[in-house]
Parts: sequence; C-alpha cells; structure tokens
Amino acid sequence: MGCTASSSKPPPGPVSLKHFDVQRVVGKGGFGKVQAVIKKGDPEQKWLAMKVMDKEEILKRDRVAEVFRERNFLVMLRHERLCNSYYAFQDAKRLYLVMDLALGGDMRYQLEHTADKRPFSESRVRWYTAQLAVALDYIHSKRVLHRDIKPDNILMDDKGWVKLSDFGISGILDKDGWCAAKSGTKGYAAPELYTPTHRHGAPSDYFSLAVTVHEFLTMSRPFSESDMRQNAARMNEAPPGEPAPVMRLKVESGYDAKKMPVAVSPACVAFLKQMLSLRESERPTFEQMKGHAWFAAQEAPNRLDALSWEDIVAGRGKAEFVPDITRMNANPDADIQEFFQGKEEVARLRVPSPEEQARFAAYDFDYTKDEHVLLQSADFDFKQNLTVFDITKNPDAARDLDAQESLAPTSQGGG
Repeated sequence: MGCTASSSKPPPGPVSLKHFDVQRVVGKGGFGKVQAVIKKGDPEQKWLAMKVMDKEEILKRDRVAEVFRERNFLVMLRHERLCNSYYAFQDAKRLYLVMDLALGGDMRYQLEHTADKRPFSESRVRWYTAQLAVALDYIHSKRVLHRDIKPDNILMDDKGWVKLSDFGISGILDKDGWCAAKSGTKGYAAPELYTPTHRHGAPSDYFSLAVTVHEFLTMSRPFSESDMRQNAARMNEAPPGEPAPVMRLKVESGYDAKKMPVAVSPACVAFLKQMLSLRESERPTFEQMKGHAWFAAQEAPNRLDALSWEDIVAGRGKAEFVPDITRMNANPDADIQEFFQGKEEVARLRVPSPEEQARFAAYDFDYTKDEHVLLQSADFDFKQNLTVFDITKNPDAARDLDAQESLAPTSQGGG
C-alpha cells in the first residue's frame, strides 16, 4: 500500500487516466473500485478519490441513469460538506469520476471500529449532526433531495470532519418542494415514503439524518422497518387532525445494541423525537433545528458547550476524533485483491458496442475548463437528462430492497 510522488508533467489533451498517478486502492464501489490518486503536475500534490466503474457491469445491471444522475448532481453542487467532483472521463471499458478524497473512510466503518467498541460520544455526534444539517440545507436550497442518508454515505476527511456523498438515487424537488418517486434504504427511509403517493420533501432527509444520529449514539437504529411500515399505515388511515402515533425510541431508555448504558442528555432525546416524528409537518426546519436546545450549552451528564453554527459553516474547529490516515479506513482486502487481479480484471472486461457506448457519450466533465458558474437545478431540466428512478417500477434500481432489517454487531477491533 505504498505511495508514489507525482511530479511528472501531465500529457497534453483532455483529462484521462494518463493524467493521474494512482497511490492505492481505498475501497470498493457498486460498479468497481475507488482509488486514491494525485493529478500529475499538481504543485500541491493533493490526493483525490477516483471512482472507477466498469461499463459492462453498469449496462448489465441497467444502471446508466443512476450513474448519470450522480455525475449530474455532483456537477451541479459544490460545498465544503460534500464530496465535490472535479473530473469525469472514460475509456472504452470504464468510467472515471474524480472527487474529494476522504481518508477517514465512511462512518459505517468508523462506527464499527471504535477503539472501545462503544458508540460515539454525544458531543461528537452533535458536531457531526450540525455539519450534515448544513450540507442538507445547502442541497435543499438547490432543490435537491438526497434520499439516502445513512452512515455508509457519510465520509470522514483526514481532519475528522464529515462530508455527504453518493447522490445516485437523489431527486429534484418540484416547485412546491415535493418529490414523488420512491427511493431510499429500509430502516432509514421516512414514513411518508410508505404512503400510497410516496410524496416527500426536505423533512424526509432530516428523518433519515435522525435515524443515523440515533445509530451513532447507540449503534442501533431507533425502530425496525416493519414498525415503520405499520405506523405509517396507521397514520395514513387516521382522520385529519388526529395526533400521529408516538414511537418510543431505544435511546430514551439508555439502551444500545450491546446493552450498555448510553448517557444521552434530555435535550438530545427531545431533538430526536422531534426529528423522528411520523408526521413530516412536525419535524423542525433547518432554522428551527439551529435554535434547538440540544445545540445550546448542556448541563450534566455531558456538560457540552454551546455549538457555534458560524464555526460549522466556516469549517473552523478541532475534531474530537481524527482518523489514523496511515492505515486504510476500509476493507483491507480491496488493495490486496487489486494488486494481484487489477490488470487481469481490465483485460477480461468486454468493450461495449457502439450503440452501448453512445449511452455514455455525455459523461465527461472538467471542472477547470467547464463553466465555474455551476448548474442550478431551476435552470437544468433533469427530466430530459435522467431517467427518474421509481422502485415500484424498477425494484433492482433501488437500494432499499437490499438492506438488512437490523445491524449485525461487529467483532472487529481497531482505532
């Protein structure tokens, strides 16, 4: 897993694989692998992530629209709390997407590899929550709905800050702030996605964020997917004005997946109960969230200082936990497998037909040459550029059907 300096001049012509020095494999993606790279000629020697995707696999699984969906959202969006994209290019067999590298890995890995096998501290979780709320407020302002908030899609950088990633099943909000296509992950999706209309908006992202926050605090989701379906059905059948069913959260009883006590403040419990309301109109907006008592100074048992939203937006402050970037914060098998099988893997891939290649024709993007005034969702007709994903019509295209009902406890150690 060694590293090589990148001091050579980049070759002339459009950006291609020849413009990058590969440092190491850092993980596996849905259609290939993710590599750490340095762009040749970069005076800062900045490490970037290169997502390598096999065209053959994308075509086989009929995921061309999903790949373009992520690419287009990443072109449109740019924010410190997102994994921003810089280049998209291709060769005969593969697509390449170059973006910010998060050497801390994803938050699923971090949660399952805490040093003492315990959940994250409340202060640490509160800090992550604020960063993710800022990221969501930004994408919502662009009329983008993430629709897949979970630990797997939250990455940690080398300084311990978090970034939102994976826009493969994200959606565009209509002029009234709604989206109707049903996509998400079981156990994280908001109850309104289980209603007949599937109509949902920004509150659904905040619901999924709250599920993730609960998991960070207890290593367990607040309730099962089957409970969610049942209560969503009850709420849908309830007469207008009737209070929504109240679901008791595991965090309320100081409980986590390993039956260890979790010291969570009453303000935190109150925040989660609001965010996890079964009725979306009862969940706080971003501005209401900022004023919640959980982000103010806390007394015992946790004695937290007031959180500065200005510092969060500006990226100021020191993380409570900083990952060890000298080791791989991901599945260590990926680098070994690629070392021995990389060239053989490329050789066996089929070159798509001209008709199939035409489906990838508009994929390329160069942030340094293309317009720096990023596309605004209001001016970009995604319906003309993307196939809208609806899991009721294409179950294989959705990620919610593959998720497990509960999290399996990890037996691995680590930092």
